[in-house]
Amino acid sequence: MKNLLIACLLVLAPLPAAAALIQFDLAKRTTASTTFDGVAGAALDGLSLGSVTIGGVTATLQVVPSTYTGPSGRVYDVVMNQASSRFGLNVVDLENGDGCADEQSEQFDGNCGFKEQVFVSFDQDVILESIDVSLFGNDLAKIEFEDGTAGVDITATGNTSVGVGVGGIGRRWSMAFDMGNGFSFDRFTIRTVAEPSSLALIGLALLVLGAGTRRR
Repeated sequence: MKNLLIACLLVLAPLPAAAALIQFDLAKRTTASTTFDGVAGAALDGLSLGSVTIGGVTATLQVVPSTYTGPSGRVYDVVMNQASSRFGLNVVDLENGDGCADEQSEQFDGNCGFKEQVFVSFDQDVILESIDVSLFGNDLAKIEFEDGTAGVDITATGNTSVGVGVGGIGRRWSMAFDMGNGFSFDRFTIRTVAEPSSLALIGLALLVLGAGTRRR
């Protein structure tokens, strides 16, 4: 009787969630105000380290480096910046409110003397499906993976397919400017990893029932 009850509970357990596509829109906003449709851009604007949760998945973005010391010895903060339907990094003196010369505050670039980049991690295993960028001219951007997986070069405006598993400890990925005039990092799309199917639960239930039958 006990085994039968356990088997019934296993079969009646909530069905596991199926894999789903989730888009983290960094650049889009609904109006000219500070109301952002993409959520991610609003949550991360002005930060060097920030997290945003969409569809039950939390993405954490970290700017590296988060500070920059100019030739004169002046120290700047490097923060994420969302404005005018673009998303980039801003090298700015937050205390005095100005940035380094030639900085493209709504783009990833190298105009301040170093290559701007942001690392992205997730609170669970996911598949990084694609990346979208804009304002791409004579540029080269790189997607690199902390676990040693071969990186992906981005060479044009639009969507770049990736299809690499990321998430969890030691599996961050980064978007980095490599050369050229700069670009906007508009969005990235992930696919959640499906949990074991309900068939596995049914199989376990049958094993429990079988074990009970053998004992009798």
